[in-house]
Amino acid sequence: MKTKLQEKVSLLPLKSGVYIMKNKDGEVIYVGKAKKLKNRVKSYFDNSSKTVKTYALVSNIEDFDYIITESELDAFALESNLIKKYKPKYNIMLKDDKSFPYIKIDLKERFPRVTVVRRPKKDGSLLFGPYVTGLRISEIMRIIKWAYPIRWCNTSFESNKTKARVCLHGEIGNCIAPCVDFSKEQEYLSYIHKIIDFLNGDNKDVKVRLQERMNNFANSMQFEEALEVRNMLYSIDLLDAQLIANLTNQSNIDVLRLLQVTNAKL
Repeated sequence: MKTKLQEKVSLLPLKSGVYIMKNKDGEVIYVGKAKKLKNRVKSYFDNSSKTVKTYALVSNIEDFDYIITESELDAFALESNLIKKYKPKYNIMLKDDKSFPYIKIDLKERFPRVTVVRRPKKDGSLLFGPYVTGLRISEIMRIIKWAYPIRWCNTSFESNKTKARVCLHGEIGNCIAPCVDFSKEQEYLSYIHKIIDFLNGDNKDVKVRLQERMNNFANSMQFEEALEVRNMLYSIDLLDAQLIANLTNQSNIDVLRLLQVTNAKL
């Protein structure tokens, strides 16, 4: 290992983060994540056996930068965003956007839906993500469905004609059924804006709404439903909402909640 790299590796912290490998021209050739930056980066330059690709990578490394994150999950999200940004030569696995789902809200729709997409388009919609595990995004969507009575159907409102009757979701109160009553548009949009707040990290309203539902279930002796809502409230405390990035107005967003940027020219 070159003396310069040896010195940099020795100064790396035993913290989670992302490392950015560069060649002699300063081009980013590899981005990786680590639970402990020092141990991971050091492993590239030790005498352990390596794949052909890794040997090729190491032979081209002239310098590296690193970013410390608060958690390993933060590092995962940042890694994926940097790979999409730089498209490094030696990264293969994370180049495909299909691996990372986003939550999409198209405010151009009369009654916007909240959907999951894997290949987001620049169509002006609000995008939140990427979510690095399917469990996270499925739990978030479940919380939204239980907390807010918005539509999940594919009904088109272009004809400007209301339906004659509500569907099952409208009958049981899971949706305010704007398809039969356009006068509910402002109420509906108020729910959408609360959902946007939640996806941006403000979970106060969603907690209040779920708490009310849990109490109502308990009072009516629907204990299984009350327990399910209680578990969702617990999940909200575990969900790291600050990993969610609103990508509408930014084409190259890295990640939120970075604790420190060291020698990184991003």
